[in-house]
Amino acid sequence: MTKQSKTYTHFLSDEDRITVRQVKDGNTILEFFVRYEALIDSRWRKITSYDNAHGYPHRHVYYPHRSEYIHAMNTINNNVAFTEAQIVIKKNFIRMKESYILSIRKEGGGEL
Repeated sequence: MTKQSKTYTHFLSDEDRITVRQVKDGNTILEFFVRYEALIDSRWRKITSYDNAHGYPHRHVYYPHRSEYIHAMNTINNNVAFTEAQIVIKKNFIRMKESYILSIRKEGGGEL
């Protein structure tokens, strides 16, 4: 089979979006990322992302004033991880955004 690459952006609201990239060979996902960003203070901010770089599916959680946190997903199957990432973000993006904004206040407030 031939590798196929696809990238697209899906808006969850006027201020929330998911950017998705996948590289497939047939029905098998070889590479992927799913990134959730929110428009905060007139700038798009990375809130969380999932990918399989470094050889395994994992999640990045971003913070405004400190380093990101990375943790492995409970699956090694890229197809399952890719689907799960999209479902988790779509179900929880409001809470994720609220947590990000709350961390701004807790970690020093003020500017992002």
